[in-house]
Amino acid sequence: MFRRATACLVLALSVAACGSNPAALNRPGAAPRLSRAAEMARARAVLAMPGAVYADDRVVVRASGFDAAAGPVKGASVADSMDGYEVHMLPDGVTVAQALEAYWADGRVVSASPLMLHAVSDDASVSLPVQPVEPVQPSPTAGINFQQWWLDKVQATEAWRITRGSEEIVVAVLDTGVDYRHPDLLGSVMNGRDFGSRDEDSIDDNGHGTHVAGIIAARGGLTGATGIAPGVKVLGLKVFKPFRSKRKMVGYYADDFDIARAVHHAVGQGVKIINLSLGGEGIAPVLDYAIQDAIGRGVVVFAAAGNEHNNDLSRISPAGIDGVVPVVATDTADRLTGFSNFGSLDALAAPGFGIYSTTPTYKPKYGHAMKQGYDYLDGTSMASPVAAGCAALVASHMLTEVREFFQTRKPGLKVTVADLPQEEIVNALAYSAVDLGAWDRDRQYGYGRVRPLAALKRISDPDQIKLIANKVYRRILARTGN
Repeated sequence: MFRRATACLVLALSVAACGSNPAALNRPGAAPRLSRAAEMARARAVLAMPGAVYADDRVVVRASGFDAAAGPVKGASVADSMDGYEVHMLPDGVTVAQALEAYWADGRVVSASPLMLHAVSDDASVSLPVQPVEPVQPSPTAGINFQQWWLDKVQATEAWRITRGSEEIVVAVLDTGVDYRHPDLLGSVMNGRDFGSRDEDSIDDNGHGTHVAGIIAARGGLTGATGIAPGVKVLGLKVFKPFRSKRKMVGYYADDFDIARAVHHAVGQGVKIINLSLGGEGIAPVLDYAIQDAIGRGVVVFAAAGNEHNNDLSRISPAGIDGVVPVVATDTADRLTGFSNFGSLDALAAPGFGIYSTTPTYKPKYGHAMKQGYDYLDGTSMASPVAAGCAALVASHMLTEVREFFQTRKPGLKVTVADLPQEEIVNALAYSAVDLGAWDRDRQYGYGRVRPLAALKRISDPDQIKLIANKVYRRILARTGN
């Protein structure tokens, strides 16, 4: 997640928030996972969270039997819809709290919640450029920029002897967009949609998303920046926009509806991994629904743990959503950084301090002070793509190993990326991680700091690949209807 931009992005913005409303995606709507009472309690709890940021002129409703105009809030109108969820614009004089109580008092309402706003997740507490404490210098023969100490820390160059990643593996970066014309990102980043402005260009107007994408898949080498998985593809999806509420500029945010829509789109594009270096307090039903749908379709979702140094991720979205892999940030000495949130046994740790990566080759319209081309950033925003990139390496190698396994046993069997069991991708990272803090899993580091070389070796074990291949075969039979 990203904290540094806050001061630079507030009321000076002057761009309209949204374009026209697209049609619903017509996916089969899943029922909310929580009971109606639990949904109601969660929505009310959000209003009491001092750090929660939400629109003060709209709510998200899932109901049956009425339209917005005939609902319990007279004068409300539908601004957006997706899979049974609707964004209702509130009339003047009606607060979010009043609207929610009215909706929940109506038995036809299944879900009603604030429209949550998410910020990017890097940290502004250290002046840039950052000089890492106890720097780890890559060897002269490593083939990477000496400023990228974290690649050496996780033994990236050794892992690359096994795989640098496959172009069949696509990582979706849902962020501020990506400078896909950056020389170190050409060929690795695919220009996706802008879900904030509702157009087909994901060019970065902040800088954060370009930095995140470079951590995953930059191809610069000694003179630029190199990502942890330089052979994979990144799909850049823009979810941030200058957000207006009651006709006033609030700041530069991504709302739950845009993120959920982008998650659905990413799944439809065949991505295997989603990175969410963003977040805020309060978990909303529509984003929970979209992420559960993605996980159910075999996608691995990583999210930044956040930078407030609190020890409870259960209130943080999306890091606290069930099934998401939260990522905490460590420094050069494998210590939890002073800014990183923590508190989940299921987390992974990854370097998130003094991370040198790509930045836009132009001055972003809504960005903060960054050097053009490359710069250092800190934050769990940086740690999350390190973990996501490691997962991309694991998925790439798993695809190769599984195909080789079936080459003599089931010649002609077509194994796709979608057939790879996402739980085994996560397991490979979790059970090969460097154990930090208390023995075994703990609430500071989760499973520990990612170690891609060890994860790839785990996948190479004959017994392990046989287990994975059996899971893949069952998925193929289910997919083909046999």
